[in-house]
Amino acid sequence: MNKDVQLAGRKSRASAHPRPWFLAGFLGLVATWTAAGETADAARQGITVHGNWTITVSDSEGREVSTRHFRNALLPSGEFLLVRLLTFGSEIDNSLSSWRILVGTSGTVDSAECNALTGLPIPVDIGFDLATRASLTLNDARTAFTLERDLKLPATCISGASYSISEVWSAAQYKVNSPGPFPDPAFLLPKKAPFTMKTLDSAVVVLPGQVVSLSVTFSFS
Repeated sequence: MNKDVQLAGRKSRASAHPRPWFLAGFLGLVATWTAAGETADAARQGITVHGNWTITVSDSEGREVSTRHFRNALLPSGEFLLVRLLTFGSEIDNSLSSWRILVGTSGTVDSAECNALTGLPIPVDIGFDLATRASLTLNDARTAFTLERDLKLPATCISGASYSISEVWSAAQYKVNSPGPFPDPAFLLPKKAPFTMKTLDSAVVVLPGQVVSLSVTFSFS
């Protein structure tokens, strides 16, 4: 059975068996994003969306060195992405590895090779590098999905004895479906949409050779 969802007076129709990217768009469209500063009255009228992160640093032999847990907030571009998924014929581009996890660092080398691994600064004229791609897992109840990726910077990308992760981003790369039989070539280019972001209260310190496992679970209540 199909369901109607509404945001700011606009309706969109969703199928009863959405793909993982569509689940996020469908639920997000009717969501109240309390982490982004919505009022308590507004929060009672919608769905609350939670973005829960875990950053785990491990040594070269797989032993856990540190773990950090925190939550993040939806960005305006993330809210725009959710609306596009339902109302403007956009879709997450699975051929380009769709969802990404990006990290902001200090103590790293500012080069094209190293920036491609962290994902920041976000490239202007091209898509995200494949190194930033995240795996996506949908839970059995189809009420949450998890993005995961590992990061191990080579020694040539670390400018000192260590480097620090000061912020994390989730992002998507998507394409816009052709608006007609003769679309503008610009419609064929991948679009980039930062989804959520968090500046850490204190940076995560990483030594050369250590592996950083990044995970974020988006759930709905």
